[in-house]
Amino acid sequence: MKKILITGGTTFVSKYAAKYFVEHGYEVYVVNRNSKPQVKGVTLIESDRHNLGDKLKNLHFDVVADITAY
Repeated sequence: MKKILITGGTTFVSKYAAKYFVEHGYEVYVVNRNSKPQVKGVTLIESDRHNLGDKLKNLHFDVVADITAY
C-alpha cells in the first residue's frame, strides 16, 4: 500500500485529495492544526506546517502533496 502525506487535508483541494486517496486504498496522512473535522480514514499529524519539529522524522512517504491554499 502506498503512503501519501498531504498538507492541510481539511479544506479546499486538500480535503478532496485526502478523500480521493483514502477511497483508492492509499494510507493517507495529513498535517494540519486539527482545527476542523478530519476526513474519515486519514491519520492526523497535528502540527503547524511551519513548525514540524521532528514529527516526520521516522516516517516515509511514497508521495508528498503540498497543496495548502496559501
